[in-house]
Amino acid sequence: MMLSGHIVPAWRNLLRNRRRTLVTVGAVAFTMALLVLVGALSEGMVQGLIRNVTETSMGLVQAHAPGYLSDPSFYTAMEHSEVLEAAAKDAGISVARRSFGGGLLAYGDKSAGARIWGVVPEMEKAFRFSGSLAEGTFLSAKTPPGSVVLGRKIAHLLKAGIGDDIVVLVQASDGSVGNELLRVVGVFAPIGDDFDRSAAVISSADFEHVFVSGGRVHELAFLARDGRSAETLVSELEPFAEGAVLRTWRQLMPPISDMDLMMRGMMVFVGLVFSLAAGFGIVNTMMMAVHERVREYGVLKALGCTPLRLFVDTSIEALLMGGVGTVLGGLVGQGLVVWFIYHPIDLSRIVGDMSLVGVAFDPLWRAASAPDLIFLNAVVMLVLCWGVSILPALRAARLNPVEAMNHDG
Repeated sequence: MMLSGHIVPAWRNLLRNRRRTLVTVGAVAFTMALLVLVGALSEGMVQGLIRNVTETSMGLVQAHAPGYLSDPSFYTAMEHSEVLEAAAKDAGISVARRSFGGGLLAYGDKSAGARIWGVVPEMEKAFRFSGSLAEGTFLSAKTPPGSVVLGRKIAHLLKAGIGDDIVVLVQASDGSVGNELLRVVGVFAPIGDDFDRSAAVISSADFEHVFVSGGRVHELAFLARDGRSAETLVSELEPFAEGAVLRTWRQLMPPISDMDLMMRGMMVFVGLVFSLAAGFGIVNTMMMAVHERVREYGVLKALGCTPLRLFVDTSIEALLMGGVGTVLGGLVGQGLVVWFIYHPIDLSRIVGDMSLVGVAFDPLWRAASAPDLIFLNAVVMLVLCWGVSILPALRAARLNPVEAMNHDG
């Protein structure tokens, strides 16, 4: 028997009690819309945090000398980093070359320990931290030698502002004590707890002068904005590593990676809970419909209607309610998602500056379209609607014709 032969009677049966059918469809639609919106907001939060981690300064992948991360010594530098750097450029991957050293910054009667970054300003343009400034400017070809950009907290601790000259004291690689004046040209906006508290960013030429570094390179950060994943970048760069260790952002920031996985698992759980709630509404509707139509089912069976036909018709009624509710809810939910993509929630008005696991979080909370999540929710909803229809469908199929026709309920 063609499926259309079941759908039309199912529609007619549902329209017998429009109010109850509309309430059930509305419940399914509301649940689906809520799942789509909550999933998109959760996805937006996770993607925003990942973007903050990867695009601000870390990159999708980083390369270091073996053992550097466990013991970040000034003398543990990469060898042949230029090979890996050239390979990244050939593959269309943005790369930033960095050197690091410890030192003491002093201004007036204030002093603070600092992690001094030696960077190539042009290379850092691919990363957002070069433009994440609370005041002043980032390093460039136009900034004079001896310029420095400070993290927000260390600038506040030193009480140093734009145009102030601060003293930097370091232990140079040749054993001498480096003692130079650096002029503050910029102060970063919040980026991360460690960075804000200790970062002092200078040009690689100034780093060489202060530390007598001999061209040491401690880190290469890689970023691709064409959709390539961190794992893909590692596979492309691995043949050119020349002994360097490549790590993805997930390996470098396990708490963020764990949060990503936890949020996705939580959304699956929340989806199941809400879907079950909608499913119970369909069970109630179908049980009531079967109860009201017991005598009708008895007559149909007496006229030769098979139990399978009754089972299929009852199941299709549930699927129709679930399908209509799922489609309507998906459309409404996606409309809300589009709204929150272009009109993000400004959390700064509620909590001010935000940070998660030491990483500054964008206070503008945008939704993110997640087609795979919408599809998963829709499939779960439809399967659940069919699943909860089995009990009332079996009850209709097992009715005894004589007893059903004499039913007085």
